[in-house]
Amino acid sequence: MGRIVRSLVLLSLIVSAAFASSAAANAGSPVYIDGERVMYPKPQVRETGVTYVPFRSFFERIGADVAWDENTGDISVVRSGERATLHLGSERLTTADGRREDLRGSVERIGGTVYVPLRAAASAFGGLVGWEADGGAATVTTGPRRPGKVVGVAGPAALAVEPLGEDRPTAETIRLAGVAVPPGEIADAAAAYLEAALLGERVWIEPTDGRHAEQDGQRVYVYKEDGTMVNASLLAEGYGYALPFEPDIAWGEWLCDRERLAESRGRGVWAEGGALDTACGRSFNSEALGAIQERMLADYRRIQDEHRIVMLSGGGEGGWLQLDFRKYGDHKTLLTPEQRDALAFALYEKAGSVFPIRLSQYVIPKQPDIEGVIEAIGERGDRVLIVDRGRLLGPDELPEAVWVTLAEDAEVVFRTGDGAFAVGQKAKAWFAGIMLTSYPGQTQGVKIEIVE
Repeated sequence: MGRIVRSLVLLSLIVSAAFASSAAANAGSPVYIDGERVMYPKPQVRETGVTYVPFRSFFERIGADVAWDENTGDISVVRSGERATLHLGSERLTTADGRREDLRGSVERIGGTVYVPLRAAASAFGGLVGWEADGGAATVTTGPRRPGKVVGVAGPAALAVEPLGEDRPTAETIRLAGVAVPPGEIADAAAAYLEAALLGERVWIEPTDGRHAEQDGQRVYVYKEDGTMVNASLLAEGYGYALPFEPDIAWGEWLCDRERLAESRGRGVWAEGGALDTACGRSFNSEALGAIQERMLADYRRIQDEHRIVMLSGGGEGGWLQLDFRKYGDHKTLLTPEQRDALAFALYEKAGSVFPIRLSQYVIPKQPDIEGVIEAIGERGDRVLIVDRGRLLGPDELPEAVWVTLAEDAEVVFRTGDGAFAVGQKAKAWFAGIMLTSYPGQTQGVKIEIVE
Protein backbone atom coordinates (compact mmCIF):
# COMPACT_ATOMS: atom_id res chain seq x y z
CA MET A 1 0.00 0.00 0.00
CA GLY A 2 2.84 2.36 0.87
CA ARG A 3 4.40 1.77 -2.55
CA ILE A 4 1.12 2.63 -4.26
CA VAL A 5 0.79 5.88 -2.30
CA ARG A 6 4.39 6.82 -3.05
CA SER A 7 3.83 6.08 -6.74
CA LEU A 8 0.71 8.23 -6.88
CA VAL A 9 2.49 11.08 -5.14
CA LEU A 10 5.40 10.77 -7.58
CA LEU A 11 3.01 10.73 -10.57
CA SER A 12 1.24 13.81 -9.22
CA LEU A 13 4.54 15.66 -8.88
CA ILE A 14 5.55 14.71 -12.44
CA VAL A 15 2.23 15.96 -13.89
CA SER A 16 2.42 19.20 -11.89
CA ALA A 17 6.02 19.74 -12.97
CA ALA A 18 5.12 19.17 -16.61
CA PHE A 19 2.19 21.59 -16.30
CA ALA A 20 4.40 24.23 -14.67
CA SER A 21 7.13 23.64 -17.26
CA SER A 22 4.57 24.26 -20.02
CA ALA A 23 3.59 27.50 -18.28
CA ALA A 24 7.19 28.68 -18.12
CA ALA A 25 7.76 27.82 -21.77
CA ASN A 26 4.83 30.01 -22.80
CA ALA A 27 5.56 32.98 -20.60
CA GLY A 28 5.01 36.28 -22.32
CA SER A 29 2.31 35.26 -24.82
CA PRO A 30 -0.43 37.88 -24.69
CA VAL A 31 -4.19 37.58 -24.59
CA TYR A 32 -6.15 40.39 -26.26
CA ILE A 33 -9.46 40.93 -24.48
CA ASP A 34 -11.86 43.23 -26.36
CA GLY A 35 -8.78 44.74 -27.98
CA GLU A 36 -6.77 45.32 -24.82
CA ARG A 37 -3.43 43.52 -24.63
CA VAL A 38 -3.19 41.63 -21.35
CA MET A 39 -0.02 40.08 -19.96
CA TYR A 40 -1.08 38.10 -16.91
CA PRO A 41 1.03 38.18 -13.73
CA LYS A 42 1.58 34.47 -14.30
CA PRO A 43 1.75 32.89 -17.74
CA GLN A 44 -1.16 31.13 -19.37
CA VAL A 45 -0.63 27.44 -19.94
CA ARG A 46 -1.13 25.47 -23.14
CA GLU A 47 -1.56 21.75 -22.79
CA THR A 48 -2.89 19.53 -25.59
CA GLY A 49 -3.91 22.62 -27.54
CA VAL A 50 -5.89 24.20 -24.69
CA THR A 51 -5.03 27.70 -23.45
CA TYR A 52 -5.32 28.33 -19.70
CA VAL A 53 -5.52 31.65 -17.87
CA PRO A 54 -5.62 32.63 -14.18
CA PHE A 55 -9.34 32.45 -13.45
CA ARG A 56 -9.78 35.47 -11.17
CA SER A 57 -7.82 38.02 -13.23
CA PHE A 58 -9.51 36.85 -16.45
CA PHE A 59 -13.09 36.95 -15.17
CA GLU A 60 -12.58 40.29 -13.43
CA ARG A 61 -11.07 41.66 -16.66
CA ILE A 62 -14.34 40.96 -18.50
CA GLY A 63 -16.36 42.64 -15.75
CA ALA A 64 -17.46 39.60 -13.75
CA ASP A 65 -17.71 39.19 -9.98
CA VAL A 66 -15.85 36.14 -8.68
CA ALA A 67 -16.33 34.15 -5.48
CA TRP A 68 -13.85 31.39 -4.49
CA ASP A 69 -14.48 28.90 -1.67
CA GLU A 70 -11.06 27.73 -0.46
CA ASN A 71 -12.56 24.82 1.48
CA THR A 72 -14.72 23.29 -1.23
CA GLY A 73 -12.89 24.46 -4.34
CA ASP A 74 -16.11 25.92 -5.74
CA ILE A 75 -15.90 28.97 -8.03
CA SER A 76 -18.91 31.19 -8.68
CA VAL A 77 -18.80 33.79 -11.46
CA VAL A 78 -21.52 36.41 -12.12
CA ARG A 79 -21.52 38.73 -15.14
CA SER A 80 -24.44 40.91 -16.26
CA GLY A 81 -26.81 38.91 -14.04
CA GLU A 82 -25.72 35.53 -15.43
CA ARG A 83 -24.02 32.98 -13.20
CA ALA A 84 -21.65 30.12 -13.94
CA THR A 85 -20.06 27.70 -11.48
CA LEU A 86 -16.87 25.66 -11.67
CA HIS A 87 -15.11 23.30 -9.31
CA LEU A 88 -11.42 22.72 -8.77
CA GLY A 89 -10.39 19.60 -10.68
CA SER A 90 -13.63 19.49 -12.69
CA GLU A 91 -13.70 19.23 -16.47
CA ARG A 92 -17.16 20.80 -16.77
CA LEU A 93 -18.76 24.19 -16.17
CA THR A 94 -22.38 24.68 -15.08
CA THR A 95 -24.26 27.65 -16.56
CA ALA A 96 -27.14 29.59 -15.04
CA ASP A 97 -29.77 27.49 -16.86
CA GLY A 98 -28.25 24.25 -15.59
CA ARG A 99 -26.33 23.27 -18.73
CA ARG A 100 -23.05 21.47 -18.16
CA GLU A 101 -20.39 22.39 -20.71
CA ASP A 102 -17.16 20.54 -21.41
CA LEU A 103 -14.13 22.67 -20.56
CA ARG A 104 -11.80 20.73 -22.89
CA GLY A 105 -9.52 20.62 -19.89
CA SER A 106 -9.83 20.87 -16.15
CA VAL A 107 -9.77 23.60 -13.53
CA GLU A 108 -6.24 23.35 -12.11
CA ARG A 109 -4.36 24.90 -9.22
CA ILE A 110 -0.69 25.61 -9.91
CA GLY A 111 1.59 27.36 -7.46
CA GLY A 112 -1.32 28.86 -5.55
CA THR A 113 -3.11 30.16 -8.66
CA VAL A 114 -6.22 28.57 -10.13
CA TYR A 115 -6.22 28.25 -13.93
CA VAL A 116 -9.20 27.70 -16.23
CA PRO A 117 -9.40 26.86 -19.96
CA LEU A 118 -9.77 30.20 -21.74
CA ARG A 119 -12.19 29.22 -24.51
CA ALA A 120 -14.74 27.63 -22.19
CA ALA A 121 -14.44 30.38 -19.60
CA ALA A 122 -15.16 33.10 -22.17
CA SER A 123 -17.88 31.11 -23.94
CA ALA A 124 -19.80 30.70 -20.68
CA PHE A 125 -20.75 34.39 -20.97
CA GLY A 126 -21.13 34.59 -24.74
CA GLY A 127 -17.51 35.43 -25.47
CA LEU A 128 -15.75 34.38 -28.66
CA VAL A 129 -12.16 33.14 -28.48
CA GLY A 130 -9.64 32.98 -31.30
CA TRP A 131 -6.13 31.58 -31.38
CA GLU A 132 -3.42 32.85 -33.72
CA ALA A 133 -0.72 30.21 -34.04
CA ASP A 134 1.38 32.51 -36.25
CA GLY A 135 2.96 34.74 -33.64
CA GLY A 136 1.20 33.07 -30.72
CA ALA A 137 -1.67 35.05 -29.18
CA ALA A 138 -5.25 34.51 -28.08
CA THR A 139 -8.12 36.95 -28.63
CA VAL A 140 -11.38 37.28 -26.73
CA THR A 141 -14.32 39.43 -27.76
CA THR A 142 -17.29 39.86 -25.43
CA GLY A 143 -19.05 42.67 -27.33
CA PRO A 144 -22.39 42.43 -29.13
CA ARG A 145 -22.28 40.67 -32.47
CA ARG A 146 -24.65 39.16 -34.97
CA PRO A 147 -24.38 36.10 -37.21
CA GLY A 148 -24.23 36.25 -40.98
CA LYS A 149 -23.33 34.22 -44.03
CA VAL A 150 -20.80 35.50 -46.56
CA VAL A 151 -22.41 35.42 -50.01
CA GLY A 152 -19.88 37.52 -51.88
CA VAL A 153 -16.74 39.63 -51.80
CA ALA A 154 -17.48 43.29 -52.49
CA GLY A 155 -13.90 44.54 -52.50
CA PRO A 156 -10.47 43.98 -50.99
CA ALA A 157 -11.79 44.77 -47.52
CA ALA A 158 -15.53 44.40 -48.02
CA LEU A 159 -18.00 41.51 -47.87
CA ALA A 160 -21.57 40.88 -48.95
CA VAL A 161 -23.26 39.20 -46.00
CA GLU A 162 -26.75 37.82 -45.48
CA PRO A 163 -28.07 38.08 -41.91
CA LEU A 164 -29.01 34.76 -40.35
CA GLY A 165 -32.28 34.15 -38.55
CA GLU A 166 -34.46 36.22 -40.90
CA ASP A 167 -37.23 34.84 -43.13
CA ARG A 168 -36.20 36.82 -46.18
CA PRO A 169 -32.60 37.90 -45.65
CA THR A 170 -31.24 40.71 -47.77
CA ALA A 171 -27.50 40.84 -48.31
CA GLU A 172 -25.70 43.92 -47.02
CA THR A 173 -22.21 45.18 -47.77
CA ILE A 174 -19.93 45.54 -44.78
CA ARG A 175 -16.41 46.97 -44.66
CA LEU A 176 -13.61 45.70 -42.47
CA ALA A 177 -12.64 48.14 -39.72
CA GLY A 178 -9.07 49.20 -39.09
CA VAL A 179 -7.68 47.98 -42.43
CA ALA A 180 -6.47 49.99 -45.44
CA VAL A 181 -5.79 47.94 -48.58
CA PRO A 182 -3.84 49.68 -51.37
CA PRO A 183 -5.33 49.56 -54.87
CA GLY A 184 -3.82 47.36 -57.55
CA GLU A 185 -2.30 43.89 -57.23
CA ILE A 186 -2.47 43.83 -53.43
CA ALA A 187 -6.19 44.67 -53.56
CA ASP A 188 -6.79 41.83 -56.04
CA ALA A 189 -4.87 39.41 -53.82
CA ALA A 190 -6.79 40.53 -50.73
CA ALA A 191 -10.14 39.97 -52.47
CA ALA A 192 -9.03 36.52 -53.62
CA TYR A 193 -7.92 35.68 -50.08
CA LEU A 194 -11.31 36.69 -48.65
CA GLU A 195 -13.18 34.70 -51.28
CA ALA A 196 -11.16 31.54 -50.65
CA ALA A 197 -11.43 31.83 -46.87
CA LEU A 198 -15.00 33.05 -46.39
CA LEU A 199 -17.34 32.55 -49.34
CA GLY A 200 -20.33 30.52 -48.14
CA GLU A 201 -19.09 30.55 -44.54
CA ARG A 202 -20.91 31.65 -41.41
CA VAL A 203 -19.30 34.60 -39.64
CA TRP A 204 -19.84 36.83 -36.63
CA ILE A 205 -20.10 40.61 -37.15
CA GLU A 206 -19.12 43.05 -34.40
CA PRO A 207 -19.92 46.74 -35.07
CA THR A 208 -17.75 49.74 -34.31
CA ASP A 209 -19.40 52.83 -32.82
CA GLY A 210 -20.67 53.90 -36.26
CA ARG A 211 -19.18 57.38 -36.41
CA HIS A 212 -18.27 58.72 -39.86
CA ALA A 213 -20.27 55.89 -41.48
CA GLU A 214 -22.62 58.10 -43.52
CA GLN A 215 -20.27 58.39 -46.51
CA ASP A 216 -17.62 55.77 -45.72
CA GLY A 217 -19.95 52.90 -44.88
CA GLN A 218 -20.31 51.00 -41.62
CA ARG A 219 -17.00 49.51 -40.53
CA VAL A 220 -17.09 46.25 -38.59
CA TYR A 221 -14.95 43.48 -37.18
CA VAL A 222 -15.63 40.08 -38.73
CA TYR A 223 -14.85 36.74 -37.05
CA LYS A 224 -14.81 33.24 -38.43
CA GLU A 225 -16.65 30.60 -36.41
CA ASP A 226 -13.39 29.52 -34.76
CA GLY A 227 -12.98 33.07 -33.39
CA THR A 228 -10.30 34.21 -35.85
CA MET A 229 -10.64 37.91 -36.68
CA VAL A 230 -10.68 38.38 -40.45
CA ASN A 231 -9.48 42.01 -40.22
CA ALA A 232 -6.35 40.88 -38.38
CA SER A 233 -5.78 37.96 -40.75
CA LEU A 234 -5.68 40.33 -43.75
CA LEU A 235 -2.99 42.37 -42.02
CA ALA A 236 -1.02 39.29 -40.97
CA GLU A 237 -0.85 38.24 -44.62
CA GLY A 238 0.46 41.68 -45.59
CA TYR A 239 -2.62 42.72 -47.57
CA GLY A 240 -2.82 46.19 -46.07
CA TYR A 241 -1.98 48.65 -43.31
CA ALA A 242 -3.45 48.96 -39.83
CA LEU A 243 -5.60 52.01 -39.10
CA PRO A 244 -5.50 52.24 -35.29
CA PHE A 245 -7.71 55.33 -35.18
CA GLU A 246 -11.19 56.10 -33.89
CA PRO A 247 -13.82 54.85 -34.53
CA ASP A 248 -11.88 51.64 -35.20
CA ILE A 249 -9.53 51.98 -32.26
CA ALA A 250 -10.89 49.21 -30.00
CA TRP A 251 -8.74 46.51 -31.60
CA GLY A 252 -6.01 48.89 -32.78
CA GLU A 253 -3.25 47.29 -30.70
CA TRP A 254 -4.07 43.80 -32.01
CA LEU A 255 -4.24 45.02 -35.61
CA CYS A 256 -0.84 46.67 -35.20
CA ASP A 257 0.52 43.41 -33.78
CA ARG A 258 -0.61 41.58 -36.92
CA GLU A 259 0.83 44.30 -39.15
CA ARG A 260 4.20 44.00 -37.38
CA LEU A 261 4.08 40.24 -37.94
CA ALA A 262 3.60 40.72 -41.70
CA GLU A 263 6.42 43.25 -41.77
CA SER A 264 8.78 40.88 -39.93
CA ARG A 265 7.93 38.12 -42.43
CA GLY A 266 8.24 40.42 -45.46
CA ARG A 267 4.72 39.68 -46.67
CA GLY A 268 2.49 41.56 -49.11
CA VAL A 269 2.97 45.33 -48.92
CA TRP A 270 6.17 44.77 -46.95
CA ALA A 271 7.77 42.41 -49.49
CA GLU A 272 9.48 44.89 -51.81
CA GLY A 273 10.79 47.32 -49.25
CA GLY A 274 8.76 50.15 -50.77
CA ALA A 275 5.98 50.15 -48.20
CA LEU A 276 4.57 53.24 -46.56
CA ASP A 277 5.53 54.03 -42.99
CA THR A 278 3.18 52.48 -40.47
CA ALA A 279 0.81 54.52 -38.32
CA CYS A 280 1.27 52.11 -35.41
CA GLY A 281 3.07 53.51 -32.40
CA ARG A 282 3.04 57.06 -33.75
CA SER A 283 1.52 60.21 -32.31
CA PHE A 284 -0.30 62.49 -34.72
CA ASN A 285 -0.40 65.87 -32.99
CA SER A 286 -1.29 69.13 -34.70
CA GLU A 287 2.34 69.76 -35.68
CA ALA A 288 2.70 66.34 -37.34
CA LEU A 289 -0.63 66.72 -39.15
CA GLY A 290 0.33 70.21 -40.27
CA ALA A 291 3.53 68.87 -41.86
CA ILE A 292 1.51 66.18 -43.66
CA GLN A 293 -0.94 68.78 -44.93
CA GLU A 294 1.90 70.89 -46.35
CA ARG A 295 3.22 67.91 -48.31
CA MET A 296 -0.28 67.25 -49.65
CA LEU A 297 -0.85 70.85 -50.70
CA ALA A 298 2.47 70.93 -52.56
CA ASP A 299 1.01 68.50 -55.08
CA TYR A 300 -2.72 69.04 -54.68
CA ARG A 301 -3.37 69.84 -58.36
CA ARG A 302 -2.08 66.45 -59.49
CA ILE A 303 -4.22 64.71 -56.88
CA GLN A 304 -7.28 66.70 -57.98
CA ASP A 305 -6.73 65.90 -61.65
CA GLU A 306 -6.08 62.19 -61.12
CA HIS A 307 -9.12 61.67 -58.88
CA ARG A 308 -11.45 64.22 -60.50
CA ILE A 309 -12.07 66.12 -57.30
CA VAL A 310 -11.85 69.69 -56.06
CA MET A 311 -10.36 70.22 -52.60
CA LEU A 312 -12.43 72.69 -50.63
CA SER A 313 -10.78 72.92 -47.23
CA GLY A 314 -8.69 70.96 -44.79
CA GLY A 315 -6.91 71.08 -41.48
CA GLY A 316 -5.55 69.05 -38.60
CA GLU A 317 -7.68 68.91 -35.49
CA GLY A 318 -8.36 66.43 -32.70
CA GLY A 319 -5.80 63.94 -33.94
CA TRP A 320 -7.23 63.84 -37.49
CA LEU A 321 -6.56 65.55 -40.78
CA GLN A 322 -9.89 66.65 -42.22
CA LEU A 323 -10.22 67.02 -45.99
CA ASP A 324 -13.41 68.44 -47.47
CA PHE A 325 -13.78 67.97 -51.20
CA ARG A 326 -16.30 67.71 -53.98
CA LYS A 327 -16.46 65.65 -57.14
CA TYR A 328 -15.54 67.60 -60.26
CA GLY A 329 -18.47 67.99 -62.67
CA ASP A 330 -20.81 65.84 -60.57
CA HIS A 331 -22.21 67.42 -57.45
CA LYS A 332 -24.76 64.73 -56.63
CA THR A 333 -22.95 61.38 -56.66
CA LEU A 334 -20.79 60.12 -53.80
CA LEU A 335 -17.48 58.47 -54.57
CA THR A 336 -17.62 54.70 -54.33
CA PRO A 337 -15.77 53.09 -51.40
CA GLU A 338 -13.08 51.97 -53.86
CA GLN A 339 -12.67 55.53 -55.15
CA ARG A 340 -12.44 56.86 -51.60
CA ASP A 341 -9.80 54.27 -50.75
CA ALA A 342 -7.81 55.17 -53.87
CA LEU A 343 -7.96 58.86 -52.90
CA ALA A 344 -6.84 58.06 -49.35
CA PHE A 345 -3.89 56.06 -50.64
CA ALA A 346 -2.87 58.87 -52.98
CA LEU A 347 -2.71 61.10 -49.90
CA TYR A 348 -0.84 58.45 -47.90
CA GLU A 349 1.73 58.11 -50.67
CA LYS A 350 2.21 61.86 -50.80
CA ALA A 351 2.76 61.90 -47.04
CA GLY A 352 4.95 58.79 -47.14
CA SER A 353 2.93 57.12 -44.39
CA VAL A 354 -0.50 56.05 -43.29
CA PHE A 355 -2.11 58.72 -41.10
CA PRO A 356 -5.55 59.53 -39.65
CA ILE A 357 -7.64 61.26 -42.29
CA ARG A 358 -11.33 61.97 -42.64
CA LEU A 359 -12.61 62.46 -46.14
CA SER A 360 -15.83 64.47 -46.29
CA GLN A 361 -17.44 64.87 -49.70
CA TYR A 362 -19.76 67.74 -50.50
CA VAL A 363 -22.88 66.76 -52.37
CA ILE A 364 -25.46 69.31 -53.38
CA PRO A 365 -28.46 69.41 -51.00
CA LYS A 366 -32.07 69.76 -52.03
CA GLN A 367 -32.42 73.21 -50.51
CA PRO A 368 -30.37 76.10 -51.98
CA ASP A 369 -28.01 78.14 -49.84
CA ILE A 370 -29.69 81.36 -50.98
CA GLU A 371 -32.85 82.17 -52.88
CA GLY A 372 -33.47 85.73 -54.02
CA VAL A 373 -33.23 88.22 -56.87
CA ILE A 374 -30.21 89.00 -59.06
CA GLU A 375 -29.43 92.67 -58.43
CA ALA A 376 -26.05 92.91 -60.20
CA ILE A 377 -23.92 90.97 -62.69
CA GLY A 378 -20.11 90.92 -62.88
CA GLU A 379 -18.36 92.29 -65.95
CA ARG A 380 -17.38 88.85 -67.27
CA GLY A 381 -20.87 87.43 -66.71
CA ASP A 382 -19.67 84.63 -64.42
CA ARG A 383 -20.58 86.40 -61.20
CA VAL A 384 -23.97 87.50 -59.89
CA LEU A 385 -25.18 89.31 -56.78
CA ILE A 386 -28.17 87.52 -55.29
CA VAL A 387 -30.14 89.34 -52.60
CA ASP A 388 -32.83 87.90 -50.36
CA ARG A 389 -34.67 90.92 -48.98
CA GLY A 390 -36.98 88.70 -47.01
CA ARG A 391 -34.12 87.64 -44.75
CA LEU A 392 -32.47 90.33 -42.61
CA LEU A 393 -29.09 89.74 -40.96
CA GLY A 394 -27.25 91.24 -38.01
CA PRO A 395 -28.07 94.20 -35.79
CA ASP A 396 -28.30 96.48 -38.82
CA GLU A 397 -30.91 94.15 -40.34
CA LEU A 398 -29.31 94.15 -43.76
CA PRO A 399 -30.83 91.82 -46.33
CA GLU A 400 -28.86 88.66 -47.06
CA ALA A 401 -26.67 89.34 -50.09
CA VAL A 402 -23.97 87.19 -51.70
CA TRP A 403 -21.77 87.58 -54.76
CA VAL A 404 -21.74 84.08 -56.31
CA THR A 405 -18.90 83.30 -58.71
CA LEU A 406 -19.50 80.28 -60.91
CA ALA A 407 -17.07 77.42 -60.43
CA GLU A 408 -15.40 76.04 -63.56
CA ASP A 409 -17.69 73.01 -63.49
CA ALA A 410 -20.80 74.79 -62.23
CA GLU A 411 -24.25 73.83 -63.43
CA VAL A 412 -26.51 76.64 -64.63
CA VAL A 413 -30.20 75.90 -65.18
CA PHE A 414 -32.57 78.38 -66.85
CA ARG A 415 -36.20 77.57 -66.19
CA THR A 416 -37.13 80.77 -67.99
CA GLY A 417 -35.57 83.54 -70.08
CA ASP A 418 -33.16 83.42 -73.01
CA GLY A 419 -30.30 81.54 -71.36
CA ALA A 420 -28.45 84.56 -69.98
CA PHE A 421 -28.29 86.22 -66.58
CA ALA A 422 -30.33 89.40 -66.17
CA VAL A 423 -30.95 91.78 -63.31
CA GLY A 424 -34.35 91.13 -61.74
CA GLN A 425 -34.33 87.37 -62.31
CA LYS A 426 -35.30 85.19 -59.39
CA ALA A 427 -32.49 82.74 -58.66
CA LYS A 428 -31.44 79.91 -56.40
CA ALA A 429 -27.78 79.22 -55.69
CA TRP A 430 -25.81 76.40 -54.09
CA PHE A 431 -22.39 77.17 -52.61
CA ALA A 432 -19.27 75.02 -52.42
CA GLY A 433 -16.52 77.14 -51.02
CA ILE A 434 -15.42 79.45 -48.26
CA MET A 435 -17.67 82.46 -47.62
CA LEU A 436 -15.75 85.72 -47.28
CA THR A 437 -17.11 87.70 -44.36
CA SER A 438 -17.59 90.93 -46.26
CA TYR A 439 -20.92 92.53 -47.10
CA PRO A 440 -22.15 91.41 -49.47
CA GLY A 441 -20.61 88.00 -48.88
CA GLN A 442 -18.50 86.34 -51.57
CA THR A 443 -18.28 82.67 -52.41
CA GLN A 444 -18.12 80.13 -55.20
CA GLY A 445 -21.23 78.45 -56.56
CA VAL A 446 -21.61 75.00 -58.10
CA LYS A 447 -25.18 75.52 -59.24
CA ILE A 448 -27.41 78.47 -60.08
CA GLU A 449 -31.00 77.96 -61.12
CA ILE A 450 -33.03 80.79 -62.67
CA VAL A 451 -36.65 80.15 -61.73
CA GLU A 452 -38.39 83.21 -63.21
